[in-house]
Amino acid sequence: MMLVILTDTLPSEVTLAAALPGLGYCVSAPPDSVVCTVGALDAGAEMTITLVATATTAGRIANRVMVGAVEHDSDLYNNTDTAHATVLAQVPLTAVSLDGPTMWARDG
Repeated sequence: MMLVILTDTLPSEVTLAAALPGLGYCVSAPPDSVVCTVGALDAGAEMTITLVATATTAGRIANRVMVGAVEHDSDLYNNTDTAHATVLAQVPLTAVSLDGPTMWARDG
């Protein structure tokens, strides 16, 4: 088992709303990171951490994540990843539900 720690450096174009780990806990590390202490995982084990964020601008963004362990890791090559996404312009919506299905209407 390894004590796993994940660091997610958020793009400057997003604002973090929540970090929801499947195991362990996460804390915000200003100015732009989230650090999650996952705890003990067996080699090859998987778990999910969900980050909820709001984009502040439209355009292409990159999100970089690194994992590490307190114990020796013989393969450091697979400890980082970067995901790219395109943020589209926001469309303000209003939800209305009157004892029926929710209806969405575009504001403005």
